[in-house]
Amino acid sequence: MMSDEKKIKVMLVNFVTGEMSDVVFELQKKGMEVIYWLGGKERFHELSVDKEGFPSTVFHHNLDAIQGIPPKEFQNVSIPPVHAQTNFQLSKQELTLQYLMDRIDYTGLRFYHKKELYHKCLSYWLYVLKELKPDAIVFSDLPHLYISFLIYSLAHLLGIKTLICRRVKGFPERVMVFNDFTKYSELLSAYQLVEQENLGINDLSEDIKTYYQQQVSARSGAVNEKYSKHIESPDKGRGTKLLPPLKVVVYNIKK
Repeated sequence: MMSDEKKIKVMLVNFVTGEMSDVVFELQKKGMEVIYWLGGKERFHELSVDKEGFPSTVFHHNLDAIQGIPPKEFQNVSIPPVHAQTNFQLSKQELTLQYLMDRIDYTGLRFYHKKELYHKCLSYWLYVLKELKPDAIVFSDLPHLYISFLIYSLAHLLGIKTLICRRVKGFPERVMVFNDFTKYSELLSAYQLVEQENLGINDLSEDIKTYYQQQVSARSGAVNEKYSKHIESPDKGRGTKLLPPLKVVVYNIKK
């Protein structure tokens, strides 16, 4: 725990499952302060009233966020409009954001109402990020909801570190952590370094080596069926398997 050092302020996006809440507790043990938590579901609701464990955390439900409804901590705040320059800087992302809004619109909201909602959310999240100044924003998955993508886009505009956790398909105990899902620059750099090394199958870890050998074997059909069943029920046993990558998450937040 960081006693003499300033705590690292972390914002969480789409941490909704019980297993994800275990990750939050581990982050706190590592001396990090959860200043804002965007999520939902039962466990999220339980922790939102835990003032002992989360005395200063702002809890914001996903369903409220996508409607532009702020949490109680920001309901009486006067939020300034966004400058034209910021709108221009996000003009490319706005097209994607409008598309993501359409994906969850089951009410046939008129275009100008969506435009109004977009600018309302843009003003709110820009204000929140500037006001709270998080050191890092951690996403539990790719930012595929429009609010998540808006936060991601604003974070990059403001120079705030983003960390995206992505499970490796077929290996539920492995999680990739990266900061950019459009270019995958860190992953590409790591791959290019590996390409320069003279690596063979014996250099692979045991689980990946086993998986590789099974895929190229003559009996891969039966093995693939086994793995497909494993992938179809990825939630089974995830609670304990997600915790080892925390070292990677903490390292990336601190670096």
